[in-house]
Amino acid sequence: MADARLGDEADLYEAMVANERVEGWMDVLQDYVGRPGDASAACRAKRAAQELAEAASQSTAYEEEAIACGAPSTLEAALRASLSRGAEEKLLSALSTSLASLCGEGAAQVRVRSVRFSSACPTVLVREGALGDGLGARLWGSSFFMCRVFAATDPRVMAHETVLELGTGVGLLGCVASLCGASHVVMSDGERGALHVARATMALHQAKHRDGCDDERAVASVCAAATLPWEVAEGALCVRRLDWRDDRRRMEAGEATHVDADVDVPTLSPDATFTWVVGSELLYDVSCAEACAASCARRLAPGGRAHLVGAVRDRAYLDGFLEQARRWKLRTCVRALDPEEIAADADGRTLGLRRASEYEGGYVEILMDRRDAPHDWHVAIPFE
Repeated sequence: MADARLGDEADLYEAMVANERVEGWMDVLQDYVGRPGDASAACRAKRAAQELAEAASQSTAYEEEAIACGAPSTLEAALRASLSRGAEEKLLSALSTSLASLCGEGAAQVRVRSVRFSSACPTVLVREGALGDGLGARLWGSSFFMCRVFAATDPRVMAHETVLELGTGVGLLGCVASLCGASHVVMSDGERGALHVARATMALHQAKHRDGCDDERAVASVCAAATLPWEVAEGALCVRRLDWRDDRRRMEAGEATHVDADVDVPTLSPDATFTWVVGSELLYDVSCAEACAASCARRLAPGGRAHLVGAVRDRAYLDGFLEQARRWKLRTCVRALDPEEIAADADGRTLGLRRASEYEGGYVEILMDRRDAPHDWHVAIPFE
């Protein structure tokens, strides 16, 4: 199982640097393969292999980026070329060590986190992806807040809820909503990498909570599966592609618009609506925030409500979101949150969440509904 560290912006910066450096090392190694007998190319290849091995041994980000960039096959080709050319021992050793660091016993394994966000609920298994799949492929602490909201909701109410998770990432919120009794749950994202990560989390959820597997058997069954489903429990829990920009275009056009379907990933129906739209850490730039607001409005069923939580990295992102939400006739309420309210686990630990002062607008929850929504769905919300 993965360690307790949660995702944050530092992961993105590390992944960007790792990607640039790994691609540089791959260029050097490929150049060496294509230039037999070139002593300078061999010298550069040795240095690149040594640096790659050292970086991969010290950082998961470098290890994951190297694997994603096809480093193992490049290193194998370089090693074969070296053997055929009778290269010096130091070069052979550097290539072998680098290859072993990516493919050997200590290489990166499937990241699965066991999450227990409430003493009243069982643990949930979450599959995490490589940093190259995007920040959504890692678990963020703000999702714990919404998990506890689901757990605190009366099961008789949850049984009538249809839930759409926006920007699902690892798929925690969707699986918890299903576990807490929601009748239908869709985990959506616009990023292919995140969709496949959420798909694996859903398969873990199915194995653990519906098939009765213990954690080790659940992980083993998912890792061994040739293919994973896009929906389980007769469609009650599913993963779908949703690009908020498509919803924004539909809202502005006032009618359905054509959206290119992804042949590999099922796309959410343009007319699907839900009683509860949820999400965490969704506001990353103004255009993204505005599209997210349009998607919330598009996907809310009559009487439905939306509930989002996360950090405000730039006040302009939140302002743009709220402006668009009101444009689409949604009532809005924003409440400041303390990190201890957000990411405490079942043992009360805040799991290393950044201080609110590190973000321009701190942490907030955003609540929205339409005029026809029940007034008692959340206590004392001063809607605007």
